[in-house]
Amino acid sequence: MKINERKCQNNLILYFVYYDHMKYTVIAPAYNEEGNVEPLVRRICEVMDKIGVETEILIVDDGSTDLTFARLKQLTGEFPSLTVISLEENRGQTVAYQAGFDFATGERIVTMDADLEKDPAFIPEMIEKLDGQQLDIVYFRKLYKDVPLIRKLASRAANIFRRAVTGDKAVDVGSTFILYRWNIFKGRNFASGFHRFFIGFMETEGLSMGYIEGPVYKRAHGETKYTTLGRLKQGLLDLFYFYLYKNRKIGLYKIIFALSAFFIISLFIPAGAQVRTAVNIFMLAALASLGAGIVHVSHLLVQSGRLPYKIREIWPPRS
Repeated sequence: MKINERKCQNNLILYFVYYDHMKYTVIAPAYNEEGNVEPLVRRICEVMDKIGVETEILIVDDGSTDLTFARLKQLTGEFPSLTVISLEENRGQTVAYQAGFDFATGERIVTMDADLEKDPAFIPEMIEKLDGQQLDIVYFRKLYKDVPLIRKLASRAANIFRRAVTGDKAVDVGSTFILYRWNIFKGRNFASGFHRFFIGFMETEGLSMGYIEGPVYKRAHGETKYTTLGRLKQGLLDLFYFYLYKNRKIGLYKIIFALSAFFIISLFIPAGAQVRTAVNIFMLAALASLGAGIVHVSHLLVQSGRLPYKIREIWPPRS
């Protein structure tokens, strides 16, 4: 999309907006979403047809155990822009997104969830902001006034803690409804859980970003895959992984940080004073160093030549 500025009589400035001939790929992971995939695909097609751009829709079936994949295969007959990538087993949102990034052929990428809690109708506004302000990414943020007070307080506390650990400045680092100027994550091969920090990762890469706000709707079909406690536990673990990724070098300060965590945990183990002997402290230090190294090598860093997923089927088949 380009924005042209033209002066008319009385110095009135008119802005003419038009879209370049550019291909977009919309990626959405789906795990047991048989009731949502049809309205999702239909809605995406309606929105992108109104924009008038070439669009590829990639729905990644993340090892669903219901009829999600079968329903998607049926939809490809009605929607030629739809391609379904079915993974052999459930690997989580990050890996499903990774498969989408790897198979995407569009110059620009849109990622979103398959539950339709966030309306694809906001994509044109995201495109307008991306091009109007010459940004690298634009993400969607839930309207703050629509959030209950208790969740506002919890979210504010979580953001303060996250920023203290990661140092990022993003308003909503966990958003997955994102428009990318190009295929940023192709070939990165991150492990499960990292999708919560896509925006934080891009900030560490020095990319420019903005956001738009809008309402979030209740899902019409199926149940959410996350519980509050589960999201908290996984979020803390992913935050630790992201911290290690952002600070790639394994320095002495990081070993001390890990050692302190292990030592604090040991204080709550009901094993008496023996746990705090010099021998045990030495063993904790060794475990902390080993743990930091394992996380660095295996969890987040790009693993060349090794994909974190296996494809069961792609439909329609690609040549």
